[in-house]
Amino acid sequence: MCHHPTIVAAHAESPSFIFYQDQRPSTKFWGKSMELTSEGTLHVELPKVGDHYTWNKVTTCMRNIFSDSRSLEHYGEMTIRNLTTGDSCTLVFKVRRHSHMHDGDRHRQVG
Repeated sequence: MCHHPTIVAAHAESPSFIFYQDQRPSTKFWGKSMELTSEGTLHVELPKVGDHYTWNKVTTCMRNIFSDSRSLEHYGEMTIRNLTTGDSCTLVFKVRRHSHMHDGDRHRQVG
């Protein structure tokens, strides 16, 4: 771990998987909410099947920090890649509108 700028690294392994990451998080504080963005890549290798996956983190926002009704929201694009096969997919996490509104596209799947 490095504090200026912040860099976080992790490594874990077992006979079934090897996980490692390096992340460079940054925060923005807006009075009643805080946004956390993170640059870096997460990896998981599955030795028994020979696959190696990578993905990135999306933005996390904590709303109403000083309230009893705190909530976390995740938004942005996450791309998951299988470096062994070349397959990939992109997940789009949408910003929540208002909880009382119904968004027909919210759970829509494409592809």
